[in-house]
Amino acid sequence: YEQYHGLVAFLINRYVHNPADVEDLVEDVFLSFFSYKNQKEVRSIKSYLASSAKNAALAYLAKAETEPMEEEPASYTSPMSTFLLELEAYLDEEEMNLLFDYYVYDLSAKEIAKEKGVSPESVRMRISRLKKRLSQKFKGRL
Repeated sequence: YEQYHGLVAFLINRYVHNPADVEDLVEDVFLSFFSYKNQKEVRSIKSYLASSAKNAALAYLAKAETEPMEEEPASYTSPMSTFLLELEAYLDEEEMNLLFDYYVYDLSAKEIAKEKGVSPESVRMRISRLKKRLSQKFKGRL
């Protein structure tokens, strides 16, 4: 729970901007995971929780019949969420999505390339450049 709370909250906060609703959805995601009967079949806890967080946020928006609001994200104090907010401010949306697809959702370069209509080598090169750029920007934090 402690390890992934910041990530789950950050992902939900990308869609839902009310801090109380975000926390409720975070709790729902973890409750759903802990009560999932086939936990042993989960290949990656991180990607499972990330997908669940996104789905929970989208389901919440659909139920509320609202569009995502353009307001400041709720603030979270975990080091992971703080770092992710800094990262989101530094990268454009396409770069952020690429990193999330690769590192959070555990998609391969081939899967990302197919989705984006580019070559796998192009995806690998872009990720490599992003890693280099981020390592220079966030020295000692990666």
